[in-house]
Amino acid sequence: LEIIVGRLARKFGVHAQIGKPKIAYRETFKGKGEGQGKHKKQTGGRGQYGDCWIRIAPLPRGSGLQFMDEIVGGVIPRQYIPAVERGIQEAAARGPVAGYPVVDFKVELYDGSYHDVDSNEMSFKMAGILAFRNVSPNCRPVLLEPILELEVWTPDEYQGAVMGDLSSRRGQILGTEKDGRLTKVRALVPEAELDRYATALHSLTHGRGTYRQKFHVYQEVPPDAAHKVVEVRKKELLAALSAACQRVDRSAPAGEGRVMSDTTAPPASPAAPTPSPAPPTPVATKVAVVEGFLTPESVKYDTAQDVYFVSNVNGGPLAKDNNGFISRVRPDGAIENLKFVEGAHNGVTLNAPKGLALRGDTLWVADIDVIRAFDAKTGAPRDSVSLASLGAVFLNDIAVAPTGALYITDTGIRFDDVGNVLHPGPDRIFRIGPDRQVTVAVRGDTLGRPNGITLDSVGKRFIVVQFGGRVEIAGNRLLVSSWADSTVSSYETGQEVKVITGVPSPADIGYDAKRKRVLVPIFTGNRVEIWQLP
Repeated sequence: LEIIVGRLARKFGVHAQIGKPKIAYRETFKGKGEGQGKHKKQTGGRGQYGDCWIRIAPLPRGSGLQFMDEIVGGVIPRQYIPAVERGIQEAAARGPVAGYPVVDFKVELYDGSYHDVDSNEMSFKMAGILAFRNVSPNCRPVLLEPILELEVWTPDEYQGAVMGDLSSRRGQILGTEKDGRLTKVRALVPEAELDRYATALHSLTHGRGTYRQKFHVYQEVPPDAAHKVVEVRKKELLAALSAACQRVDRSAPAGEGRVMSDTTAPPASPAAPTPSPAPPTPVATKVAVVEGFLTPESVKYDTAQDVYFVSNVNGGPLAKDNNGFISRVRPDGAIENLKFVEGAHNGVTLNAPKGLALRGDTLWVADIDVIRAFDAKTGAPRDSVSLASLGAVFLNDIAVAPTGALYITDTGIRFDDVGNVLHPGPDRIFRIGPDRQVTVAVRGDTLGRPNGITLDSVGKRFIVVQFGGRVEIAGNRLLVSSWADSTVSSYETGQEVKVITGVPSPADIGYDAKRKRVLVPIFTGNRVEIWQLP
């Protein structure tokens, strides 16, 4: 392969990128489950309403997806039932284990409800998607891998070495037979174990062995191997997210953002900078590195308790795996409690926590399509507000207005089956009022995949940074992190000064106002760096 790639470059000027082949993993179910998917949205005028109940059960290998309409009495009109099926098919393209397509299962649609005015096909499609997402994790999902039937021809003297190598690759030897002057070995081997097998066989048989392969069946992956596949998949998603951040348009200034007041009006124009620029800010000094986190995304300083909170995604940024957690860290860098709040423990649901915000003793966190609240002193869950019915895609950062309203950015990105970042949008900023009423404060492509958001209490406005950056207020200046060039910049009177450089994948930075320190979570480095400002 290397020879061919080199020849392409020398002879034709074509520079090929090579990589390890992708394995076509699948997922399926070993158990049964049932539950509801309900999509309800009312924002004034005609709303959206779809409600369905489904049962999921496993089927034999090769059966595919079977959808059964068991509706009686017209609880769901006939014209909406195909929309439910399409929603389930779309949701099944990303399974609950590692985001691979789900196969060989049966879905029974047996109950639901509709609204004479607000129901439509799109609402029932969303209901089908939500139903599958709600029920599938409870059906004992497992990972499947392709098994290949292998025929290997080898001289007799190398037969033992070839068979031993196949066994070490989780292969099942089916038998051997003479084929002329060679011995043919038949085996079933997982495709994932056959990477660079041609090279290995050439080495084992001194260039005299050959083989051919064909697909045989999908088979459940053993637990230890499945765990490795899931971990690799998580890293692929994180790498894809990091790569997407590196592709942020650099034509705009790194700190360019959007500003809005605590209303539902469109963004206001930023205040004009003071004519006389301030002198350059001295570079910050790194004073501590705190390690031991798992994909740290956001750091928030609690002035009342004098502690730092760190959100840990611990997996894919859109994985609803309930294994996210929030850490408590002392200002001296000691981890007081690594899993102060932990998903699947003490009644907590926490999947992929990102942006953090504090109001009083309540800690708010953005979690994919839900905003969750916890007691900042005990970690006990207090409240949750789901934005799924409004179509939230990728809730990212949170800011709190003086009125107590929460503003949350929705970056609007997803991942395809191989981990590439997509941007279906829409770009939005949600508002959750003190009465827990949810509205869309701002939406539109001009938001540029909104990422970081913070409150400028002096200017009585919010500052929103586009995808690839996070923002924090530090006294009379703005601090903005940038994935694109691995920096944190300071903005005073319109002048940019890079105060921190060489910090790869800086996520949602925090600021310790008491000590004038910048708290930088290194998203792909599993650490938090503490930098002292002069």
